[in-house]
Amino acid sequence: MFLSTASLKKCDLSKVDLSSCIFVGDCSFESINIDAEDLNSFSAIGIEILKTIKIWDKEHWKNRKYIQSVTFPGVGEPIVNKMENGKVQPKSKNNIIIRMVYSGLIDFYEFAADKYDNQKGRGVFSRAHFVLSWLIDEKSSINNKLTTLPKYFISRWVAGYGDRPESPITAWLLSVALFAVLLGFSGIEIAEHTVTFFDQCSFNEVFTFYMKSLYFSVITATTVGYGDIGPSNGISMAPSPLNAIIGMFLYTTFTVVMVRRLFR
Repeated sequence: MFLSTASLKKCDLSKVDLSSCIFVGDCSFESINIDAEDLNSFSAIGIEILKTIKIWDKEHWKNRKYIQSVTFPGVGEPIVNKMENGKVQPKSKNNIIIRMVYSGLIDFYEFAADKYDNQKGRGVFSRAHFVLSWLIDEKSSINNKLTTLPKYFISRWVAGYGDRPESPITAWLLSVALFAVLLGFSGIEIAEHTVTFFDQCSFNEVFTFYMKSLYFSVITATTVGYGDIGPSNGISMAPSPLNAIIGMFLYTTFTVVMVRRLFR
């Protein structure tokens, strides 16, 4: 269902599958009734339709880039004016349709986030704000995926757009597990002896050693530093401080997001 260039007055979107809705154009949402349960579903952003439109827009561009303008005299067929001398439209004109769709969805979720920005609707606001941030990142990355990837990787998967405390804690757990592997291969010092994965002979020994390496990774990431296990002299001295820096960054991010979520 496409809702476009209209004032949606007395429109009831409760119990409507928003995954099948796309908003295009200058829409006004002031009088619509939104089902909060639908907003809490990730499918509410019409993600399946977005995939279809992306494919269609990409295929359509193959012909559209050679068209300068289309005029309709009022009778007969529209007049298609081609670019001259084999020229093509600039790449900035590409993905126009999908950008319009993202803009319409962004307007809708801006309205939804504003409507539920209160103590009673805190959960719905959090969901709407998360999806809104997701849509803005997706729109900005259409033509610049490589340059925008680091930004929205951190904001989406690490910080959870400030609405997902589980995102930074999950990232923290993954980081300590990864550093445990790196430290296990580079070597850790236990009882004044350097030990690595290569010194283990069986699966049980590898597993036991990994748990010790994981323990060291956790106490490093939390900057506790009991001193019973340490990095060996050499290559393992490089990932250890990085483990501590990333661990404290993610722990602080989790604290900020959690407080923001609780006291919004």
